[in-house]
Amino acid sequence: MLRVDETQTADMGRRRVCAGCRMPLEHAGTGRPREYCGQRCRQAVWARRSRAEQRRQAVADRSQWWTPSTLRKRVLDTWNIGLDAAACAESALVDNWLGPTHSDPARRDARTVVWADLVEGEQVVYCNAPYYPASLLGQFLELCVDTARRGVGTTGLIPASPCTGWWVRWVADAGAEVEFLRGRLSYDGPFSSGGVAPFGAALVHWPARG
Repeated sequence: MLRVDETQTADMGRRRVCAGCRMPLEHAGTGRPREYCGQRCRQAVWARRSRAEQRRQAVADRSQWWTPSTLRKRVLDTWNIGLDAAACAESALVDNWLGPTHSDPARRDARTVVWADLVEGEQVVYCNAPYYPASLLGQFLELCVDTARRGVGTTGLIPASPCTGWWVRWVADAGAEVEFLRGRLSYDGPFSSGGVAPFGAALVHWPARG
């Protein structure tokens, strides 16, 4: 029978380099495997992880930025808004809105509702869609296009990103009217940083096609 060096076998599962500085580690024969060569490397790794989590949360919070108050007035003055398709009670431009905090369960997921059925006459749907992740933004933009095809105009406030696939598909190829907004917006709401956004924005209008 082939004999195995038990000390070598136990060490095979141990980390060979420090998780911080990537220098080789020396392990004792027994006890908990080491991950860091010292406290300094341990603190550096945890600091990097904390910064990464803060960046991730900052990106996620973009999904909850409210339309700036100055832009709200302009949108309401320009179009006859009959439905805010991505809102909460505090941020909605009109009383008729969809959002995850709605008291009516049927109105909490805008992706399961036919927006065109919730407006009347020449009313227009407004949508400040979640910006993150991009796949979710794409789903809302697809609904904007679908609503326009059903004969109801739709206006959206979205990141100005003409080089992205979702922009080409749901804005450029869909024949939308685009107004690139000057400068950077300062969004409202408790999840806004209070400063300007790190990206440009555009008001996009999909005219009624039906």
